[in-house]
Amino acid sequence: MISLEELSNMAILAFQNALRLHFDSILLYENDSYSSSVVLSILSMEEFGKYCSLSSYVFYTDVNHTRDLVFEEKYLKHLYNHPFKQRQIFGRDGFIVSTDLYNRAKHRFYEDLKHRALYVGYERDKGNLLFDKGINNPFLITKEIAKDQICFQNKLLINLVEERLEGIIEMDEEDVNEILNNELLQKLKSKHPN
Repeated sequence: MISLEELSNMAILAFQNALRLHFDSILLYENDSYSSSVVLSILSMEEFGKYCSLSSYVFYTDVNHTRDLVFEEKYLKHLYNHPFKQRQIFGRDGFIVSTDLYNRAKHRFYEDLKHRALYVGYERDKGNLLFDKGINNPFLITKEIAKDQICFQNKLLINLVEERLEGIIEMDEEDVNEILNNELLQKLKSKHPN
């Protein structure tokens, strides 16, 4: 059986990886690689969602002293579902509680944007190719689209750090609390895309 400590460590690593991906997305944006910057920004969102979900799972499992290994394996497999991870940052245990944003992620807005920015091909609907919509072209991801996605993510992170510094929130993992410091806040503010 995987220990809750190992799952907590995975959550911390997901948070650290999400930050790396976020700052890499800004570097790509600054170098006019808009499609790739969007992809990394959404991958960052997914890793933040994985963090939120794992952190919450560990907390509630530990507090309630409940451990269902069959459920846990299904849950861990669900962490490979991209829309699931994307919506986790908008839920009860996420960065911001928003029904609109949660539903946006649930209805694949971010997943579809990621695919538009990454792949050439036809759009699909439940496995059916939509020939009438034409061929997707990642080069059509504009500077404005990329800026909107990165700024959205950056604002969420700025808000998270500010709430942590003001004592409004505290994360369950001390390693993450230590990351949410003034240095990170200044870096996020200085890297906000223009």
